[in-house]
Amino acid sequence: MESEPGRKRNDRTVQNPKLPTPTQDYKRIREERQIDVIKNTLVPILNS
Repeated sequence: MESEPGRKRNDRTVQNPKLPTPTQDYKRIREERQIDVIKNTLVPILNS
């Protein structure tokens, strides 16, 4: 009886890191967009 709840807890902790949280996705998308904006603004300045 005691080992079963322990297993369920372990399953939850194992599954949680695999699921990407929306905050992580938003941060990643924001960083990618910022990099794109920086590239779009810096490249023309460097090329000119």
